[in-house]
Amino acid sequence: ICEFQQLEEDPAGFGRLLVTNDKAHKELEQYIEPITQCLSSEKIKKRFHQLLTSARSHVIRKESMNLFKNLKMQWTSGDKRCGTAIHAEWCGCQYAHLTIKIDVIPCITVPGWPSSANIPCPAGILNFHVIARSTKFNSTYLWRISTTTAEVNFFQNVSLKEKKIGYIVLKAIRNSISYPPVTVKGVTYGVEDLLTSYTLKMEYFYELNKHPNNRDWIGENFPHRIMSIFKRISKDINLVSTTKRLLRKL
Repeated sequence: ICEFQQLEEDPAGFGRLLVTNDKAHKELEQYIEPITQCLSSEKIKKRFHQLLTSARSHVIRKESMNLFKNLKMQWTSGDKRCGTAIHAEWCGCQYAHLTIKIDVIPCITVPGWPSSANIPCPAGILNFHVIARSTKFNSTYLWRISTTTAEVNFFQNVSLKEKKIGYIVLKAIRNSISYPPVTVKGVTYGVEDLLTSYTLKMEYFYELNKHPNNRDWIGENFPHRIMSIFKRISKDINLVSTTKRLLRKL
């Protein structure tokens, strides 16, 4: 139905979906950008959220919740950058008040491997995903390449325990600290807006690439790796000149 293309003028990590089938083009006409004739990530995301909102009364209903007596669930609004989310709170005796966040994100499966990828396609991987997320409000024909497939493949081949749990430690620390909101051009960003899972993940992989030796992650070196990541992020948040670099990752 669609062909994923990456043009020279497209930002790194983004591409566009061109509808190649005439019948599909007619059926998807309301979701196609008039100028580029590409599938609009913004229009798809809005439709996706409309469908989820109309279905949530069936998903989160009393009969269903009776099956999960220790869970309290709440559906968030549609202001998420990539999709929507479901928040759940575990109310059992063990791990009481544990917060669980489930991101529900619209994506499309694309056969093959991104032509701009810095690493070759892992053996056995037949496709990747693109997420309904553009860089600017007027560039809604762009779709962000998901790195999930490469991440899963990477962690499956990592043997050192510290390298595997480092990302979990980052998220745990992020959820346990409070950071003052940052206002950029009249828009206020909270800690979850600035320190998104995507931001932490990208910074974590940067640190892994910068320190590939296992000895840099063992023993007393492990907290140094974690603090190095937070220091780098904190510098980006506090310096106005580099705040845009962090916001581009959101």
